[in-house]
Amino acid sequence: MISGRLKDDFFRFQKANHKEEIVHLLQEALNTEDFTNQERCWALWNISDNLAMLRKSQEQLINHKLFEKQLLQMDKQYLHWIVSDGTQKMTLLIGGFESYWNKLYEYACKNSPKTQENVVIRFESHRANVAIPCLIDFKFDKEHSLYALENLRESVVELKNTSTATFYELTYFTQLIATYGLMNKDYKQFLDESQNCFEDILTYLKYPNEKEQMHLIGTWEALNAHRTPYSQATCGINNYIITLINAKEYKLALYCYEKIEPFNLNYSRYFYSRINLAKQEVSF
Repeated sequence: MISGRLKDDFFRFQKANHKEEIVHLLQEALNTEDFTNQERCWALWNISDNLAMLRKSQEQLINHKLFEKQLLQMDKQYLHWIVSDGTQKMTLLIGGFESYWNKLYEYACKNSPKTQENVVIRFESHRANVAIPCLIDFKFDKEHSLYALENLRESVVELKNTSTATFYELTYFTQLIATYGLMNKDYKQFLDESQNCFEDILTYLKYPNEKEQMHLIGTWEALNAHRTPYSQATCGINNYIITLINAKEYKLALYCYEKIEPFNLNYSRYFYSRINLAKQEVSF
């Protein structure tokens, strides 16, 4: 069981952005706490996540192998847990461990059952494995990315009757445009459909900004939880507009930005730097 003391320390370090302290805290907890299997996975996921944000590829690889060993002892529905985060993937790729990551993902796809209990984490796993443009220069496996993109499309079909269907569909088109752009494949035929999703999800910005259901980050419950309507909109729109700018669809991106300006969303500096780039490109 995750003790109150451990939760307090975890939240304290998280709030202070002390990533190395979180790693040390959870490594010690794995040796001292009476964890269930799921709780061990929570600790291992967070160790990998913080090492990934620190860009410590070799250390993350060592921890990921411990995570893999733990998951192989558990029900196969949990297999996508280890490949569900894009930051963790990127750090392993930077370290030269793309083959290891890809094999984990492919094993999960082939062996994990497709159930409603793991449909959201499967979606996140597929999303993490689709190659998209990023600030870090890296070579990617095109076939692997297209395989993940097709799996992502199938997950959207599974989720089509949920209250979050629009978010999943917009995310799919966002990933498709991003990866097709990387491969110099024509994505233009999908712009109208993606824009329809954008227009639909705009209405969610009128919902109250409710807090997500309180789960510890990295737990099975957290990674399988559906987002609130407002969170769906802010997350989906942020990724969509950035992807349009990366694809040099500047006018469409700025049209979308004009639509969301009245809502005064609190996006990152990177988002607004991309908006400024689009404005500069359009003004030339």
